[in-house]
Amino acid sequence: RLSVAIEAVFESLVAKTAKIALAIIQNLKVRNVEVTGPTLGTATLPQGEISVEVQNAEVSPDSRIFITPRAVITAPLAVIQINEGESFTVSIAEPQVVDVPFDFWIVGKKSSTLTGGSEKE
Repeated sequence: RLSVAIEAVFESLVAKTAKIALAIIQNLKVRNVEVTGPTLGTATLPQGEISVEVQNAEVSPDSRIFITPRAVITAPLAVIQINEGESFTVSIAEPQVVDVPFDFWIVGKKSSTLTGGSEKE
């Protein structure tokens, strides 16, 4: 097995397809991001209920789960529980009078601490 480490700095790079296993980027500007796969989805909190369990094998205790309600609600939605590799639970403080569809995006996270405006791992 041969391993090679290459370090390069580019002023400009144009590629149709690039497979990158790991990239450490201090500043990133993106015009458009397209996310596909099981970390992106939609679920519904049923009318009159205060919580719903969303099945998803990609979730872990370190995941950050972003929730976007698709209905007007009287209180915010919150992720209150994560079952690693199985599901997460979304809840609201009071039952709603309509079904509450919502989008979710699961983002993996490595442990880090934010101190004085800089992230330390």
